[in-house]
Amino acid sequence: MYIPVSNIVETGFTSGNQFVVESTQLFYTGYYHKDNSNVYWSGQTHDNSSVVLKNINSNNLVDNDTRNNIVNFGYTKLNPKIFPQESFTPDFIIPTKQDYINGFFIRYILKPTVGVNNVQSLNFIEVKYNKFIQVSQSQDLKTLYKPTSLIWKLTGPLYDVYKDNIRISSGIIDTNKRSIAEAEKFIPNLSLYFTDLIQFNKSQESIKTQKIQTTQTTQTVQTTQIIQSVPTTQTIGGTQSSQGSGY
Repeated sequence: MYIPVSNIVETGFTSGNQFVVESTQLFYTGYYHKDNSNVYWSGQTHDNSSVVLKNINSNNLVDNDTRNNIVNFGYTKLNPKIFPQESFTPDFIIPTKQDYINGFFIRYILKPTVGVNNVQSLNFIEVKYNKFIQVSQSQDLKTLYKPTSLIWKLTGPLYDVYKDNIRISSGIIDTNKRSIAEAEKFIPNLSLYFTDLIQFNKSQESIKTQKIQTTQTTQTVQTTQIIQSVPTTQTIGGTQSSQGSGY
C-alpha cells in the first residue's frame, strides 16, 4: 500500500509501551508514523516494510482481551510461534585469557521492554553473544527486549593518565564509565546494573596488596614517631635530665 508523504500527519518514536504490531500482537519499539486516516504504521517513513500498529493506550484501537494479555505478559496467547519457549535468562559471564591479553571484552545486555508497570521491566539481563545476536536480528524479539553492548576495560591504570592536558593512557574506571554512558543512550539507567567499575579487573589483587602495604607503612611510621617522641634520660653531673631523642 502506497501512502504519499503529504498524507503522513504524525511521526514519532516509541520505547515499546505504546504500540503492538497488529498481525502479531507483540510490542513494537522504534519509529512510527500515522496517516490521515488515523492508522499507525511502523517506520519513520512509509515503505513496503511498514506494518500496521495498534495503539494500546487507546481503548478504541485495542480490545480489552488483547490489553489484558499484553499487561499480564501473555506471551503464549499473543504469538506462541514467535516468542521462545522460555524467556531469556542471564548467562555466567567471565573474561577469557585472550580478553585479558586484549585488555578488554564486550558485554551484552538485554532489557525487557514489555510490561512497563511490572518489576520485570526494570531487570537487566547479561547474556552471551549468541543470545544478543538472536535478539538483534529479530524484529519480533526486539519488541520484547532492548539489546545493547559495551566495551569493558580489564587492564591498565585505574584512572585516565594525562600529560599536558592530553590523555596518554585510558583508565579502567574512567573508560568503563564512558562505555556505560554511551550504552545508556539505548538502555537508560544501565549504571544501576554496572555498579562495580573494576569488575574482573586483573589488578584488583595488586590494589588490595597496595592498601595493605600502605596501612603497614602508616602503622610503621606512626610507631616510629611514637618511639621518637618518648623522652630519654641523660645524666649530667649526677643530675638526671629528660630530653626528647628527636632533637
